[in-house]
Amino acid sequence: MANNTSNKYSWEEYSENEIILFQKLGLFHLVFIYYNPMLLWETAVHKAFSENMTGNAVEALRRGYHAIFNGVEFRGSFEFEKLIVVK
Repeated sequence: MANNTSNKYSWEEYSENEIILFQKLGLFHLVFIYYNPMLLWETAVHKAFSENMTGNAVEALRRGYHAIFNGVEFRGSFEFEKLIVVK
């Protein structure tokens, strides 16, 4: 974090849908710490797996993770945002 040269706050790196998703997964506090959103996506996946979580937020996480790491959609695109809406 000391090496962050941007003038942005960490939460400005996240979309509203991402913040809602991470809040539902119990990771909202990390939005203020992780300057690299990809680290938080990885953390969320690890938490969901290790805690055997289920539900709409986990399904949205699964869709978003698949889209990011398989190159289906770019994070922040309109299509990506539709994937990660927690229903």
